[in-house]
Amino acid sequence: MNTIIKLLPVALVLLTLVLGTGCVDGPAEDYNVISGTITITDIPTPQPDVYIFVFSYSHYWGERVKINMNNVNGSNATLSWSIPVDDDFIPNQDYGIGIQWYPIGNNEVFSKTLLNPIKIGKDKKLGNIGTISIKTITISGTINVTLNEETIPKIELIATEPYNYTMFKIVFYNPAPNTEWSVTLLAFDPPKEVSTYKIFAMDDGGKFLFEKDLSIIHYYYNVDISNIDLYFGNIEKEP
Repeated sequence: MNTIIKLLPVALVLLTLVLGTGCVDGPAEDYNVISGTITITDIPTPQPDVYIFVFSYSHYWGERVKINMNNVNGSNATLSWSIPVDDDFIPNQDYGIGIQWYPIGNNEVFSKTLLNPIKIGKDKKLGNIGTISIKTITISGTINVTLNEETIPKIELIATEPYNYTMFKIVFYNPAPNTEWSVTLLAFDPPKEVSTYKIFAMDDGGKFLFEKDLSIIHYYYNVDISNIDLYFGNIEKEP
């Protein structure tokens, strides 16, 4: 069994703290609303569930609604959205706006926030707020590692870029030879270099056993990468 752990964007963490469980998962009707359009590109098939969110940079306020994708037929679309506001909304301040999406058949949630904050005035009509790509890529391969010719109770695999920023982490439990792994990430533009794949081995009780690095350079961009063979080999160690 493999468990995938990824570093979530700061905006997604802020959104979770602000919104909690009080999200409005549907289009607003005759309320006091913030409204506009957004252009979404690289929409996959089947279509994911897509939400737009607005949050304050200066005070504790945020809201989220699900975008109606029923009439989307292609990979790009400009869609209308509206978000209800309450008495905690303060006009004429900077707000962050972004989207979350949940790919069908994937337990991941992805989030992107527009690079620049938007000042929302009293009329709350924003027009088109910009374009966001929701393209993802799948990175996959196999892993081989044993300790004294035996499987290892727990392995943590971490992929890092040259400055040691963690791109993803996968946890394996008793991985057999040629255990397959895969992870879905946001597409990158420009490409992102991954230079090191590192493993940390632990016993059944979580005690550290050893670590080992593989220096393999890949450039994660906007296409899938498969058949990455992470061969760490057999580690000889005194019991």
